[in-house]
Amino acid sequence: MDMVVSEGLRMWAPAPATDRLCVRDYVVDDGDRLKFTIDKGTVVFIPIAGLHHDPQYYPNPSKFDPERFSVENRDKINPNTYLPFGIGPRNCIGS
Repeated sequence: MDMVVSEGLRMWAPAPATDRLCVRDYVVDDGDRLKFTIDKGTVVFIPIAGLHHDPQYYPNPSKFDPERFSVENRDKINPNTYLPFGIGPRNCIGS
């Protein structure tokens, strides 16, 4: 049952996005070509629906596949890409 609920929340997250306020200057650097700074005080939008439907993180993202969340597969999911209720100290109280 937990796998079905988790996959349902991945496919149809309660909120399509969330936001956070950057509390310090933060440099994003992928070590290749991408490098920029997010300044302290900047509001950053996190596209939950975009992450949950990105094939880089969830192969065949349109397919309802509760097995993604099985005990055998759960560790393959980056916890920063599964955010049905947000993440961190200000996540949804429903989580």
